[in-house]
Amino acid sequence: EEVVSAIRFDEEKGYYIVDGTVAGDIKLAISTSNEKYAEFIITVHVGNGEKETPYYIFNETDLSKIGSVYGLNDHFKLMNNIVLSSSFAPIGYSEVDAKYVGFSGSFDGQFNTISGLNLVDGEYSNAGLFSSINTGATVSNLTVLNANISGTYTNVGVLAGVVDGSVDRIAVLNSTVTNKANDSNTGAMAGVVSGSAKLVYADNATINVGTDVAITGAVVGGLFGKINKTTVQASYVNNSTIN
Repeated sequence: EEVVSAIRFDEEKGYYIVDGTVAGDIKLAISTSNEKYAEFIITVHVGNGEKETPYYIFNETDLSKIGSVYGLNDHFKLMNNIVLSSSFAPIGYSEVDAKYVGFSGSFDGQFNTISGLNLVDGEYSNAGLFSSINTGATVSNLTVLNANISGTYTNVGVLAGVVDGSVDRIAVLNSTVTNKANDSNTGAMAGVVSGSAKLVYADNATINVGTDVAITGAVVGGLFGKINKTTVQASYVNNSTIN
């Protein structure tokens, strides 16, 4: 099956562009007419969001495209550590029409770290790196470091407001969650879990609920505020505080 349709030189940009027709790993053989230089092969990944050919996330800009340029049903792999430097809307929240669609694909962190998540007084019902991880979705092999979330949220955690899908091998480190909402669910990992959670943990997390204002009906936990008819496996909280 032909993968590359054309290789063309872009005079304005000053380099060659490969136009791919099929997603996957494209192998390119590079050689010259000068026999002194050996031929070498490079591999270029072309993702289309399918499970076998996921999109690669390299930086903050790529991450912010999930839900806009990339679909919320697509599949992703995080290729390196990312430090978030600007305000970040939870993945699964549409700023255009203020809807909570949630994330329904897969996100494999490949044991990389996302640092610096900062959500302050955002108008989100479900807040975290993901607004909600929907039934059938998976988020795995990821560390979230130095997150700061503060506001009035129905469901909130560093990873997600709600987990209805599957989370596996997730760490939340050195992070703070402050929630000022009545009748809310708050945890270091997520506000509510109804799906599958295993090998998740929080270390040096601080959870503040009702410290600034008096609230009622708040459900709070070290990892999850509410565990709804499911089992959390092989998971723990360490060196963390609930206020």
